Amino acid sequence: MKKLITILSTILSINLFAGSTFYSEVGISGDAAWGSMVGARKSDDNVQYIGCSVYGNNSSPYIVCRARSAAGDRFHCRSSEQHFIDQIYALDSQANFYMQREGEICSLIYTGVSSTFTE
Repeated sequence: MKKLITILSTILSINLFAGSTFYSEVGISGDAAWGSMVGARKSDDNVQYIGCSVYGNNSSPYIVCRARSAAGDRFHCRSSEQHFIDQIYALDSQANFYMQREGEICSLIYTGVSSTFTE
């Protein structure tokens, strides 16, 4: 739990300073993966990726989420939970992720896009 709080705190604090830009590269540890799509694209390697896709038809859609770190570690999970499907449909190309799995089933998917401005 402490590890989850640390990782989420890092992700949520990415844009604390107006005008600053930080894109998290992909990290994987055990049954968790995190990072941003932009960070993966802008990384110095051609190995990293992170994201989720929706498959199936209107009566039985499901998602598959995948990630790969610069070290070559891989993560994947799947789910047919409607709230995860809706969440993935709402993403844009700037999304940050934190995902957990139990076996091959996605148990948590945090996605965020933000621009924080402080006066």
